[in-house]
Amino acid sequence: ETQIVTMDHIFLSESYEIFMPLMACVRGIEKFITLGENNFALIYYYWWGSEIAIALEFDANGSRITANPKAENLTIADAFFDEHGEALAEELYNKQGFI
Repeated sequence: ETQIVTMDHIFLSESYEIFMPLMACVRGIEKFITLGENNFALIYYYWWGSEIAIALEFDANGSRITANPKAENLTIADAFFDEHGEALAEELYNKQGFI
């Protein structure tokens, strides 16, 4: 049986203290990931910011935390947010009353 998990966005905090435990947890799923392209997580400094605070990339050697993710992963993430950014912001506003 094959299972696919996709996480598109999680709004956490601007503090490393908050999202580092999440990165450790996500690294724990590496043994369940099917090898392939585009297995990564990016954390941006701000909701609409373009600078990466930290990235997690998976490959045949496991996972690595980096401040310099692969260019193709940045391109994929940018395309995703260009297409879905407004809807994600609206969803967040409707749930929380603010962005």
